[in-house]
Amino acid sequence: SKFLCWVLFDSDAAQPGEISADAQNIIDICTGAEIEYFCLSRRAIENYIPQQAMTNAVERGILEPRYTQLIAAFFSLSNPQRYHFHLKKGFGDATCKASNLYDKSDHNVKIIKDGFGNDIADIYPDNAKEMQIVHGYLTQEKAVLELQPALQKLRAMIRGPQ
Repeated sequence: SKFLCWVLFDSDAAQPGEISADAQNIIDICTGAEIEYFCLSRRAIENYIPQQAMTNAVERGILEPRYTQLIAAFFSLSNPQRYHFHLKKGFGDATCKASNLYDKSDHNVKIIKDGFGNDIADIYPDNAKEMQIVHGYLTQEKAVLELQPALQKLRAMIRGPQ
């Protein structure tokens, strides 16, 4: 029987156009083993979470109310800043702290400096109905365009050989 393998992974990119050494190692392994892969251009999958999904997570109790101020500050940043910020650890991550993308004296940067913690990953729902809502937000923010090649490959693998 034939096995299909496909790998999706974070770039852990602290800057636009970069990838981490770990991500490069995964690329090298996949390439050597002829395994198809998709490396995210943003730092991590959490960097694709739309603002409305974060706000809804506060309203639904997934995130604590204190996150409201962090969400507002985070979404006031530029796209490159938001796409490459370490959402879980903030400047507790050395590569994020060393990045020249952030003016550490900026009020909004000070607010988010500690990140959102591990709870940020809980925003992605595990049921189809709620995921459809998040997909709508991803579409509005055009993040789906970045993820489209990965989604198309996954759909093709699910369908199987034609």
